[in-house]
Amino acid sequence: MVRSATSPATHSEPALRPKRSLDEAREHWLKAFRQVRAETESRASRLSPEDQIVQSMADASPAKWHRAHVTWFFEQFLLVPYGPNYKIFDERFPFLFNSYYVAAGPRHARPQRGLITRPNGEDVAGYRAHVDAAVERLIAQVPEKDAERVFSIVEIGLHHEQQHQELLITDILHAFAQNPTDPAYDPDWREPRATQGPRGYVEVPPGIHEIGHDSDGFCFDNETPSHDELIPHVRIARHLVTNAEWLESRTALPAAELGRSHTAYPALATNAGFQQEPPPSHGCQTCVVRRRKPMS
Repeated sequence: MVRSATSPATHSEPALRPKRSLDEAREHWLKAFRQVRAETESRASRLSPEDQIVQSMADASPAKWHRAHVTWFFEQFLLVPYGPNYKIFDERFPFLFNSYYVAAGPRHARPQRGLITRPNGEDVAGYRAHVDAAVERLIAQVPEKDAERVFSIVEIGLHHEQQHQELLITDILHAFAQNPTDPAYDPDWREPRATQGPRGYVEVPPGIHEIGHDSDGFCFDNETPSHDELIPHVRIARHLVTNAEWLESRTALPAAELGRSHTAYPALATNAGFQQEPPPSHGCQTCVVRRRKPMS
């Protein structure tokens, strides 16, 4: 999973695909904005205030921080430059909730995010409500001359927030894994059954292959340019890969291979919108493939 920051760049007028009237575009992005923002709060709603401030390792972040950081993104890159008469919610927040956006100013050290007990959860909830209201007004009122750029930033902000929705879950699961009482994020969760769709693996022969973003759809700037790359023999799963399947691939490795760092394998490869997170396997790399959900 990618944790590095990505600049708010856009490609090929993504926010206007398919071609919509200005009123249709306003309706589309308002609906998308509300859905994504509500999903973040839904995921956080299962957590207590204490859950939301814990940081179990330097590579993780508290749920409260995730909720505030994605909100800061909209404030910093959308509302400050484009929101008429927008007033920053709290002058302390840009320092506290920036991550790696160096050009946006100084920031609090990542390993110490769990020490930010104040501002508290209620303050972050107020921050989200303040920014949500301002973004919704901007979507509804942005002049036509600025609409394309504004909607493009809304789009990348929503994809950015969806990344942090994944991180919110993985980070709290790591924290719960350190708890001797074995708390569950969702006690009613059941493993989904693969009842439809193809199974098995696609064999990718070794050789020079084109990778990277090569269409008009949305992408992050680190997915371009499309280019040729020498790829070893890999298998790409047609289905969602379970932890058990991943562990099975690990047990097939020789003992010498088990000590190798995951950093020996690429953290992200892209092709036609796929994200690949490859764990090692005997004789080839087995890639876990997830399809990005389109916004437009």
